[in-house]
Amino acid sequence: MRNIITRIRGVWSSKWLSVTKYLLPLLLIIWCYSKKVSESYLLVQLIELFLIVLLSEIIHNKVVRRVVNTVLLLILNVQIAVMIFGTTYVTWVMLSNLSSLEDLSGHGALYILAVIVVIIDLILPVNPIFEGLWKEERKLKLLSGCLAVELVLTMVIGAEFSPLYNICLTASDGISVVSRAREYADATVDESEFYHDEILNCLGKPEDLPSNPNVILIFTEGLSQNIVSDERNITPNIREYESKSLNVTNYYNHTFATYKGLVGQLYSGYSWQDGDTNNLISIQDILGDKGYQTSFINTEPTNYQFVRYLETFDFDTLVSDADGGQTGIANSLTDKEAYNTLWDVVSEQAESGQPFFTSIYTFGTHCSFDSPDEVYGDGSNPLLNKFYNMDYQFGQFMEKFEESELAENTIIVFTADHCTYEDDDFTETFPDYYRESYECDMVPMFIYYKGMTPSEWDAEGCTSITLAPTILDYLDVSAPNYFMGNSLFANLWEKSDFNSVFAESLNVFETSDGIVELSDIESDMIGDKLDQYYILSQQ
Repeated sequence: MRNIITRIRGVWSSKWLSVTKYLLPLLLIIWCYSKKVSESYLLVQLIELFLIVLLSEIIHNKVVRRVVNTVLLLILNVQIAVMIFGTTYVTWVMLSNLSSLEDLSGHGALYILAVIVVIIDLILPVNPIFEGLWKEERKLKLLSGCLAVELVLTMVIGAEFSPLYNICLTASDGISVVSRAREYADATVDESEFYHDEILNCLGKPEDLPSNPNVILIFTEGLSQNIVSDERNITPNIREYESKSLNVTNYYNHTFATYKGLVGQLYSGYSWQDGDTNNLISIQDILGDKGYQTSFINTEPTNYQFVRYLETFDFDTLVSDADGGQTGIANSLTDKEAYNTLWDVVSEQAESGQPFFTSIYTFGTHCSFDSPDEVYGDGSNPLLNKFYNMDYQFGQFMEKFEESELAENTIIVFTADHCTYEDDDFTETFPDYYRESYECDMVPMFIYYKGMTPSEWDAEGCTSITLAPTILDYLDVSAPNYFMGNSLFANLWEKSDFNSVFAESLNVFETSDGIVELSDIESDMIGDKLDQYYILSQQ
């Protein structure tokens, strides 16, 4: 018996446990390659894994070896795992949204399992595995050679393929964002640079639309237009209403993600950081001054950071009941509950006789979620399920709306807070859909009221920065403002320079002809103006 135990110990010596330690990143690299189909990622990741092995071989101090090995393997494992489940390595946007981590709990069990496996892997011993096989001189030559190969390779194919270098870029982005936020807080800017004494009357209110109509503005969490247009008919109700509305095509989100998308559309502006307050003029301010009662329905009433964020919008009423019996993930309202709440709120508001502007952000289509109610087909695809369910609940709401007196003097504006995040679920469900950016994509937007003549409007690459001025233009409402965009209906000479600009902190694109990076001159001009706007919106 003692001999058997001795043999087992011999086989599973610390050297072999160290070999086992490198199996996890190797398996992750193979998994990543099988999903992303890019030899560039595979090659760079394998080289960096081998570099970690070699570094651990030549460091003789056990404590230093353990620290270096643990830190580098942790970075490598996390970066590749994020790439597997998403489409990029870790970005500053991801890190800045860690406070909403519970919003990803749709895949919570998988993420927890992954964390446990990584932790177990990291605590395995770190001992030389080539000791006695390679001399120190050979190890140093191999290390130098690998470093040289990686340097040349990343110069040729791009440094974005390197998980270790990418984390340095992300850290640099974070430092830049935080430091510039401090600069903005201490700076001032001349508001006359952004002040407009009116909203351009480019289209005007349709003749058959009642005066001072109610407005219901629906923001759907992460909805790209390709999902609506997909031949599988995932969202039949939205497709139907696009066909009988003023439907806007070739229309992009102007920023990313929710914290920037909601405030950005309501104020027609941009935010530097998630949760930044915008102290300028919003569509709810303007309609409130015109006699409208304004309200926003919060579908995340126990997310206190999100509640505080919504409170800065200054709607007359924030409908946010933390004890409302909501049953969605992260104690949110499911889309069924959200649309039922919307119906209850607008029905009550209609009884007052005062026009209302009511907005809602539905949460059930968030990344990683599945549907708790209706499912698509056999229910095997969570992504299809959640969008199909959202559409079904929208359809149920519209059925009640069409049959009510409310439909006689109310317009519906339907859009998204931003595009669908391009994670692993998305790429597997839409394998033939090419995305130029995981942050920016075409999104739906339509305006509907009962009895209208359907039409289509090509936005020509304009973004959701135009939402507030477009709605006000449609209502024939004008007021002083600081909007960065102007109406979608503006002609070429009237359009704002920012109508087709996507900006998410350090990432800025132009969308008038697809998603393209700005030239150096354009980037400097746009960047300077954005800097001034960030400062002004905080004053």
